[in-house]
Amino acid sequence: MITVEEAKGIIFDRTRRLDPISSSLEEALGLVLAEDIHSDQDLPPFDNSAMDGFAVRSGDIENPLLVIGELAAGSLFEGEIKTGEALRIMTGAMLPPGADAVLKFEDSETRDGRVKALVSLRQGENVRRKGEDIKKGMKVLPEGLILRPAQLGVLASLGITKISVFPRPRVGILSTGDEVIAPGQPIMPGQIRDSNSTILAALVREAGGIPVLLGIAPDRREEIEKKFEEAKDFEAFITSGGVSMGDFDYVGETAKKRGKIFFDQVAQQPGKPFTFGEVNEKPFFGLPGNPVSTMVTFTLYLRPALRKMMGYEELEAPRCLVRIEEDIEKRKKRRQFLRAVREKNSSGEILARLTGPQGSGILRSMAIADSLLIVPEGEGSFEKGTLLEAIPL
Repeated sequence: MITVEEAKGIIFDRTRRLDPISSSLEEALGLVLAEDIHSDQDLPPFDNSAMDGFAVRSGDIENPLLVIGELAAGSLFEGEIKTGEALRIMTGAMLPPGADAVLKFEDSETRDGRVKALVSLRQGENVRRKGEDIKKGMKVLPEGLILRPAQLGVLASLGITKISVFPRPRVGILSTGDEVIAPGQPIMPGQIRDSNSTILAALVREAGGIPVLLGIAPDRREEIEKKFEEAKDFEAFITSGGVSMGDFDYVGETAKKRGKIFFDQVAQQPGKPFTFGEVNEKPFFGLPGNPVSTMVTFTLYLRPALRKMMGYEELEAPRCLVRIEEDIEKRKKRRQFLRAVREKNSSGEILARLTGPQGSGILRSMAIADSLLIVPEGEGSFEKGTLLEAIPL
C-alpha cells in the first residue's frame, strides 16, 4: 500500500500531454492553446469613431460647423473635413481625413444644418486609434493559455478560424458487477442500480474530457476482457468495481494481462482499493465500486490527470483552511477525506461541518457536500476548532 502523495506522483509522472490538434474556434472553449499567436495586422485597422457624433477638427469648434454629410460604420467618406465643417459619424466608422476628434451627439446642438459644440474638445478625443488594441507583429496569446470567450473573440477579430490546441481526452467508462443494473431497469432482490457510470461521465465532462459509456460488465472474465478490448482506442480507461479482493474481481487481473499495474492500494479512506496502470499504453484507472469512493478517487487523481492530458499547468484544485465545527475521532491510520459543508462566520473565518455518516456507500452525504475535509494520517482526536485543509468540490 502506498501513500496519497506517492500515488499522485506515479500517476502524474506516467500521464502524458496529448498531441495538439487543429480546432475551430467554436470547439475550442476551455481548451489550452498549443501555439503562440502573433498578429499579422493592426487592430483597429484604422482610426475610427468611439462614439456616435460628429467628426471635426478639434481646434475648429468655437463657431457652429456646417454638417456636410453622414458616415455609417462600414462606409467610406470620399473627401476631407475642412475648416468650418463637420461630418455626422456613427460608432466604428473610419475617421475621415482632416478630422482629429469626434464631438458626441449629447455634447452638441444642431440647428439649420449646422452643429454647435457645447463642450471643449481635445485632439484624439472619442477616437480609437489604429493599432491601439493590437499592433502588427505582437504576440497576442501565448502557448499554454486557457481559451475563454475573450481570447476566442481576439482570435476571431484577427480573422483566425483554426488554431492548434491540446484536445479533450476520450475516456472509456465501464461499470462492473453481477449485481449492477442500468438505472431504467426494474430492480430485483440483491441488485443495485448503476450510479457510477452517470457520476463518472459527469465528472469526466466537468473536467473537460469526453466520456464514452461502455455499459455494465458482469463478473465474468471473458466479458471483462471484451470491454477492455473495446476501450483500446480511448486516451484513458476507467472502471468501477472489480478491484477489491473478492473471488470474482477480474478487473485488476485483466489489466495486468493486457498491460501493467503500478499500484492497487492507497493508504486513504475512502478509496483504498484503487488501481492505476497502463493498458494498451494508455492510463488505466480501476476505481472502487462504492460511489463515494469513486468520486473521491476521481477528484484526487483522475481530474488532475485529465487536465495534464489537456495541457493545463494547474492540475489540482486549490485547497483552503477551515475550522471544524465538531470533534472528529480518527481510529484508522490512513488519511481520511470526509464530506463537509463550508460556511463563513461573522469574523470571516471558514467553518466546516460534516454532512452526516461517512460510509463510502452513502451517496447522499456526497450530494450535499461542497468540500472534502482532509484528516491527516495517524490515529487520534481532532477537537472542535482545529484548523484542517479542505478541497472545494
